[in-house]
Amino acid sequence: MAADTINIPQPPREEEQLGYYYGLPSRPKLVARSSTDPYKYNFDFSTQYPVGKLLSSVRQHPIADLWNTDGPLRREIVLALDGIQWTVIDVLRLGYQPRMTEELQLNHPVTLLISVKKDSTPWEQGHSVVVRCHEILQNYGISDVHCEMKESHTIRLASPPAAPLSAPKLHSEYAQTYPGRSTTCEVECEKIHAVLSAYLGHSIATFDQPTREGTKCLYLRRKDTGQVLLLICRHALFNGTSANEDYIYDESNAESMVTILQPGDDTLARRKKDIALCIKCVDFHIESIKRLDELTQDEKKARIAEELATLPRLEAAAGRLEDVSPPATRIIGHVLFSPKFGTSTRTTGQSSSQRVRDWALIELHPGKHASPLEELENEVSVTEKERLNLLCAHEVEGFTFHRHLSFHYLRNTLPLVGMVSEAETKGGEHESRLPEEPAILVGKRGQRSKLTYGLANNVTSLMREVVDNIEFVSEEWCILGPKPCGWMTDRRHCFCGLGDSGSCIWDLQSRVGGMLTSASGDPTYGGIDTAYATPMEWLLEDMRAYGYDVEILDGERPDSDIGQAD
Repeated sequence: MAADTINIPQPPREEEQLGYYYGLPSRPKLVARSSTDPYKYNFDFSTQYPVGKLLSSVRQHPIADLWNTDGPLRREIVLALDGIQWTVIDVLRLGYQPRMTEELQLNHPVTLLISVKKDSTPWEQGHSVVVRCHEILQNYGISDVHCEMKESHTIRLASPPAAPLSAPKLHSEYAQTYPGRSTTCEVECEKIHAVLSAYLGHSIATFDQPTREGTKCLYLRRKDTGQVLLLICRHALFNGTSANEDYIYDESNAESMVTILQPGDDTLARRKKDIALCIKCVDFHIESIKRLDELTQDEKKARIAEELATLPRLEAAAGRLEDVSPPATRIIGHVLFSPKFGTSTRTTGQSSSQRVRDWALIELHPGKHASPLEELENEVSVTEKERLNLLCAHEVEGFTFHRHLSFHYLRNTLPLVGMVSEAETKGGEHESRLPEEPAILVGKRGQRSKLTYGLANNVTSLMREVVDNIEFVSEEWCILGPKPCGWMTDRRHCFCGLGDSGSCIWDLQSRVGGMLTSASGDPTYGGIDTAYATPMEWLLEDMRAYGYDVEILDGERPDSDIGQAD
């Protein structure tokens, strides 16, 4: 009888619940797993640090083709979750990242990861579900994929009629350099230059909710009229208390107009605080120089002159921020149309996908832009340091070469041209260390987390949400955060943060891939394990269904680029 009890599943101890996913940014709690392998604490005695777990894209595996279509496998898994308050289903590789070897994370086992709401699922119920899901996978010939359940949150990443004619315009000017040796001050002035520009990736908010911020995604052009529109996320504009209904701009009802600000109040406040600190630092540096006995008077005068040379630019930047303090001076346009939050099934290429409608089209105000709207280009702000980070991303992800990314060095931008097809998001491009293993390295600029790179998964994720007591299940393009350079590469950083909703996702050919909408993790710790985007090809098709036949506003690639590795 004692021998029979050995095989009876036991709930995980607290150590396993809290430590099983060590290494993931949000520190999720394990609920249950189908694997019977004993849990073992993994410690690297050579570094005196515990070894964390790492999520990686699936790439080559039989489950990819079965899961990426709305076929019987997916339907049976979702049916097995009936009665469970699940939020996301991801199919990813999960394992310990070796520190001192060249072993690839491709050797990590593929895992079906089910995220559930906190404290919603007891172990007994969760274990029954993951075992059933594992059995379903085996019935389809997938015997090497286990199922796990963890607690995690789904996060939507949001945080007058027109601006006066005298309001400062959004510019597309070159980034200028000024004399002075204060690198910090130069960087801060560059941030202000960018946040008041027409470039993508910067803060937007509504006039009525100026602290609920999102991110500028992409400029589009209507094929019938040539009108230039801005694409952003709906949920960054309308919060949970707003009626879930189509919004259509009514010229005859001025009070119904939803106007858009750039930047939002929180971003403006941060920039003001930082530039004021830079100005104070100049005074502090000057007083410190005066007290340096080892310097001659001439040397002191020279260094003080260098510090004073930074003041004109700092004070000018502070003045630009003061000029846009009144919200009305920051109005860049108004909402033209936004369909109610829900799901649509659209066909792109040879496949159909059911995805969430979470988009809004903004009619831009010409008077707020320094250039004619038809001359706008889809350019993402990219600093010199961020360009160098791309080389690091290639190295730590194991890419042996990269595509040309044509940066505009005078404007510190990356022009976006072309589009990644939805089919490519499920199959990838052969850019990884192993030619047969598809992977896409992507980037984005969000108003909160700035520019980050990440690894796109080639297997679709499913997300479940309930709005107005109606359940929505949608397909999502899953993106993992970057691995840091250096020796701590056994974990990934967050790809995005609150306020990054609407960020444009692009690949290493400067092609538009999609729009960032949500993430999974734990806001308590500020950790994001996985981010989710809607492919741009699907979005454009959905807009056409509502009568907006639009195309991406393409510009020209500059001659300069970061080169190509051998």
